Amino acid sequence: MIIDLLARGERYGALGDRFAWALRYLGGLTAAAPVGTIELDGRRLFVMVQEYRAKAPAEGFWEAHRTYADIQVVLAGRELVGWAPVDDLQAGPYDAEKDLMVLQGPAAMAPGGPGEWLTLAPGRFALFLPQDAHMPGLAIPGAAGGDDSRLRKAVAKIALDGY
Repeated sequence: MIIDLLARGERYGALGDRFAWALRYLGGLTAAAPVGTIELDGRRLFVMVQEYRAKAPAEGFWEAHRTYADIQVVLAGRELVGWAPVDDLQAGPYDAEKDLMVLQGPAAMAPGGPGEWLTLAPGRFALFLPQDAHMPGLAIPGAAGGDDSRLRKAVAKIALDGY
């Protein structure tokens, strides 16, 4: 996992052209970006702009991907995101069509449970690779139902073939 500011996205060009392209594109998005999917390089690199209400941490679940890396950026609002090594959780069935594995582990924010917690806000990004379980879409504790629970977010999906 990498967490940084979008303003420093050019530093990650060594990860590959698609990563550099995704970070440049994400850095140019604003909260006015329309909801939907933008294909930058077909299914090898695309960006999903989503809008949703963040859920309570107890409603979250761990997920991981095998064939895509995620770069997640909040365009409006703030979001709590969990991270844990995939190896610290119990793998569930893998849905190849969705590139989604739901992993089992202690509930979000459980004392002594796996994971670290970060706040994504506009101007920051989080990059998740296949070894990175993540729990996105969580409301900041104490903010549920408030302005911070409504989010506009962009997720770049980068195919990992050749990496």
